Amino acid sequence: MAGTPQNTDRLDLRLSRELKMRWERATELAGAASIASFVKLAATERADALIREHDTLFLSGEESGWLHEFLGEPVREPTPALQRASERHRELVGPD
Repeated sequence: MAGTPQNTDRLDLRLSRELKMRWERATELAGAASIASFVKLAATERADALIREHDTLFLSGEESGWLHEFLGEPVREPTPALQRASERHRELVGPD
């Protein structure tokens, strides 16, 4: 199918019989088509949760108040030092 990503990478695992039996049972309970599809779904859900947790900023009440106060302040003009640093960054890294 055009536009459908192809699954070309592989991940091989060695596991105990007990773990395989747990995965087989969980596969049946989840109604998944195969152990591979169940494991892929479960690993993806866990990966998404870890990434979301990592990328989420948690603030205390005091920090939250400070952030709201800070965001409500008017934007200040960049200082000459900041302008020089910005120009140097563009020279080293590029305009993006």
